Amino acid sequence: MQQYQNPNKIPVIVRADFLLDGRIRPLLLRTASGPAIKVKVKGCCEAPALKAGGQGTRYTCDFGGKELYLFHDDTQWFLEVEDGLFWFVDENGQVIIISNEE
Repeated sequence: MQQYQNPNKIPVIVRADFLLDGRIRPLLLRTASGPAIKVKVKGCCEAPALKAGGQGTRYTCDFGGKELYLFHDDTQWFLEVEDGLFWFVDENGQVIIISNEE
């Protein structure tokens, strides 16, 4: 089980499209040992990660009706969460838990 220094910052692996105009569109994400989760982007802007620390491209995403920020900070991707945990119900009715305690 790997512990991260900031409980509000969960590193993730992202599969994305790189568009011709230079934009990046995240498609799927997963934690180091978790399942792939479809990313539904609602918006995108340059912004600081106020809870997790850092600066980068902030993607406002919808996961089962819950809003969450996905950040791309230079070479790393991470989710900004509260209290090291985020959960939602996916389109198949399964509860998905994303945590920094793997």
